[in-house]
Formats: sequence, C-alpha cells, structure tokens
Amino acid sequence: MSQLEILQNVKKHFSAYGDGDDYVNLNEMKEAAGLVPSEKTFTPEQRITATKFLQDKELRDETDVGVDAKGGPGYKDGRFDMDNVNHMIKKKSKAGAET
Repeated sequence: MSQLEILQNVKKHFSAYGDGDDYVNLNEMKEAAGLVPSEKTFTPEQRITATKFLQDKELRDETDVGVDAKGGPGYKDGRFDMDNVNHMIKKKSKAGAET
C-alpha cells in the first residue's frame, strides 16, 4: 500500500478512527490497529490502514505536523485533522506525478 493509498484510506475512515471531534490522535490509530485495547470495532481495511500508517514514521510525522490555518507548517502534537490529511494527499499526489 503506497503512502497515497494509506492517506486516502485514512480520509475515508477518518470518522471511524476519531472520537467525534475534528482530530484523530495517534492513540486512536493504535486502537484501530489493534495495538491497544478499544471499545470500538474496526473493519479489516481500517485495521490494515491504521497499521500501515503507524509503521510509516515519515508519513505519520508529516501528517501529524501537516499545515496550520494559514497554510504554513503545523505542530507535532500527536494528532491530525482532515486539513492535514488533505494537505498530505495533495502533496503525495503531486510527488507521484513528478516521478
């Protein structure tokens, strides 16, 4: 699964990973991956995506930082919102088009 595919799946399942707010934190992704206990039930696709996301340190860290409201770099705070995911999809799509 490419970084772009991982991000597209994270976007697709964003609400399933989160707790109903505007962010998904890394602990919620660990729950989805089955690394820590969770009260939630996740599909195999959601589990695989979360696992791949967590295993890819570069992707995880870049998505965590993402962008701020002004389009500049955000902060490494252990969470990401849909703006960060969309930013990373755009970035990885552009990178793929250049190769």
